[in-house]
Amino acid sequence: MRANDQVTTDYIQSLELDNDHLRAEVIAKEQEILSLRHYVEILMRDREFCV
Repeated sequence: MRANDQVTTDYIQSLELDNDHLRAEVIAKEQEILSLRHYVEILMRDREFCV
């Protein structure tokens, strides 16, 4: 294996790890959005609700 091949493999692995990390962040944000939408629906149903 040439030195460039090793660097390329390491670089690809680091990109894959970054991708996994970003995917986990996206999933967390999607869950937060769903929770906030649910909260807004509750507020819209109960017009007398005060924060």
